[in-house]
Amino acid sequence: MSSFVAALEDEHLLVESLLLPRVGKIPEDAAAVILASPKLKIQDAEQNAITTYVDGGGRLIMMANPEDGGSPEVQVLAKKFGIDVGSDVILDAESQLFTGGPQIFVTMEFGAHPISSKLSPRQPPVFAFASSVRAPESSVGEVTYSELLKTGKNSWAERDVARLFDKADGKASFGADDIKGPVSIAVAMEKRVAQDGKEPVDSRVVVFGDATWLRNDSFGAMGNRDLILNVVNWAAGEEASIAIGPRQMRRSVAEFTQSTFDTILALSFLGPEFILLLGIFIWWRRQTSWA
Repeated sequence: MSSFVAALEDEHLLVESLLLPRVGKIPEDAAAVILASPKLKIQDAEQNAITTYVDGGGRLIMMANPEDGGSPEVQVLAKKFGIDVGSDVILDAESQLFTGGPQIFVTMEFGAHPISSKLSPRQPPVFAFASSVRAPESSVGEVTYSELLKTGKNSWAERDVARLFDKADGKASFGADDIKGPVSIAVAMEKRVAQDGKEPVDSRVVVFGDATWLRNDSFGAMGNRDLILNVVNWAAGEEASIAIGPRQMRRSVAEFTQSTFDTILALSFLGPEFILLLGIFIWWRRQTSWA
């Protein structure tokens, strides 16, 4: 994820690793904490440190990954904040990329939230092997939930993950236990937290059902970079920095037949000589007409 880290540093954010078992708690001056598809079990003391940090007005970004066994650690933590990360894989044949199957797709439905409302439909984010992430149907107190991104209406979240990853089979079809699209792939939570003798603060949590889009080979694809920078800036309370980045220059390619190429090549050699001869001829005619 070196490209992701470099992009954060370009936003003047300091990125550091955090070993909770050693430090015991999350530093109070941390703008946000990112937990992307953890490979090791998160111990109870670490979970308590994370929840204490968020309950006190902290900001947390989490990402699951079905390819890593469903990221149960993210599922457990997300549930503590009322967010459900499914043990499934989203399939969207209508929005899939031509280079992959229905498990690799773009999202075209953006929620009305600062993170997603400014995303460009011409540069949608790309996800692969993503799980569903759903907000609760109702909330209690000063808590708001927003579903940021959704797949197409003909997509679904396949719960028979074992069959989907079976190399001998690898097929899936919509069943009664699956979640019918549009399927939410990311949820943001915001909660007003009272402070003793101080102004209330907002704790913020963002959960994605995919972590592969932050890898170096996917980070620059379509709208991925804009999306994650929006996520980090919103979580850190830097809403003024949320924007669509400058469009990158793309190479334009024109295809030519061999005969067209030969003609262009010949003209590139003969054209200058022809112009020179034409100039000499005009000069000679003028000289003879004056004589």
